[in-house]
Amino acid sequence: MAGCIFDIMTFAWTPPACLDTEIHDDVTSELSELAPTRGAGTWPWWRWSNRTEPLEQSAEVLGQFDDIWTDTYYHRAHCLYLQRIMHRASMRVKDGEKDVYVYFRAYDYGHVIHCNKLLNELDVPLTERPATVSRVIGHCVKMS
Repeated sequence: MAGCIFDIMTFAWTPPACLDTEIHDDVTSELSELAPTRGAGTWPWWRWSNRTEPLEQSAEVLGQFDDIWTDTYYHRAHCLYLQRIMHRASMRVKDGEKDVYVYFRAYDYGHVIHCNKLLNELDVPLTERPATVSRVIGHCVKMS
């Protein structure tokens, strides 16, 4: 974890090389153009699956727990976040930039399929199904 930054959107301690701070700051802002559709902003966080012990959305608070609970709006926003990261990294590589890195889950095709399935579950009430997130130590994948 030394030198890593806790990324709320991946729930991972992430090396700075693969953290797109501009996208991260946008997606965690209530001023984001995605906030009105809950694709960005602030989500509810709880210590337990029965939605007790609310937690503040901050890296300092959330980063200390191995597992916590939120809602499916966050889970979907997480998937959209990874898509944005991958798209911007692809554009940077296309423009000739060297040493472009992304968070490993953004590059993981199995995770892309998982996110596609989640985003297609239109008949599931997003506030009724809690989602658990588990803290990980992230790593980067070089795109260029």
